[in-house]
Amino acid sequence: MPLLYHHGLTVSAESGCGKNLPAPAYGGSRTGVECGDCHRAHNAGFGKENESDYIPILREPLSSAEACSACHDPTDPTCGGNPGQMASHFIGDPTLPETYADPAPPLRTAIWPESKLSSIYGGATGQSVTCLSCHTFRPGYVTSGDDGKTAHLLARSGNSIEWEEGGEGIYLCTGCHTANPGTMGSGFTHPLMAADMTLLERIPEPPVTVTPNQHINCDSCHRPHGATTSSGYYILEHIRSANTDPQAIQPPVDFSVLCHKCHDASEY
Repeated sequence: MPLLYHHGLTVSAESGCGKNLPAPAYGGSRTGVECGDCHRAHNAGFGKENESDYIPILREPLSSAEACSACHDPTDPTCGGNPGQMASHFIGDPTLPETYADPAPPLRTAIWPESKLSSIYGGATGQSVTCLSCHTFRPGYVTSGDDGKTAHLLARSGNSIEWEEGGEGIYLCTGCHTANPGTMGSGFTHPLMAADMTLLERIPEPPVTVTPNQHINCDSCHRPHGATTSSGYYILEHIRSANTDPQAIQPPVDFSVLCHKCHDASEY
C-alpha cells in the first residue's frame, strides 16, 4: 500500500472542526492537530484480523470512518454549524435492510482515471461507504470543489465540472452513480451534459447552479456536505419537508420547489 499524504497539521484548535479535537492525553491545551491524534508509535493493529488495515501505524483502521469522525461529526462533517444545512452523503453499508437494502450498491471498484487511486470501503463485506470512498491522503489526490480549492479528493467535484460523452468517470458523483443514478443505467433521469439551460431562457435561482456551458451536473441540485438538513441522505440543495434528521435514509419530501429554481412554476 502506498504511503499516505498527511492531513494538515496547521488546523487551529479554535476554529471549525479543530474545536472537536479531544483534550490531549498529556494534559494542558493544544494548538491544533497532532501526530498522535491519528497515529500510534507501536502496536498499531496488534491482535486485529487485518493488521495491514492499520498501515501507516494508525489508531483506527483505514477501512472505517472512526478516525475521521473523531473530529468530523457525521451529522456535520465540515463543521459548518448551520442547523439548516447538515445533511451529507451516506456513510455506512447500503446493503443492510435498515439502510437501502441494495444487493448491488454503486460502489466504484475501478481506478479513478485522474488520481489513479482507488476508493476504500469498509465493513465485514467491504461494502460500507466511508470517508475514504471519496477522499484520500495518498499521492495523486485531486484538488477541486466549487471553489477549486478542496483537496484530498479521488476525483473532481463541484458545480463547474463537465465531461464528454462516456467520460463521466472524471466526476466524483457519476464515477460511482453513473449518469443514471437512480437506476444505474436503465430508465430515464434528468439530463446532465445533454441539458441546455439556455433553452429555458431563465437564470437559475440560487442555490441551484449550472455549469459554465449551461449544463447540469449532480452538484446543480445536490451537495455532498452541507446539504439541506430536511433532505436527509437525498442531500438536496433545497427541499420542502418536515424531516429534521440529516441522516434520514428516505424522508418524505417535496422537491418541486427545487425544480422551480430553473423551471417556471406557472408552466410546470
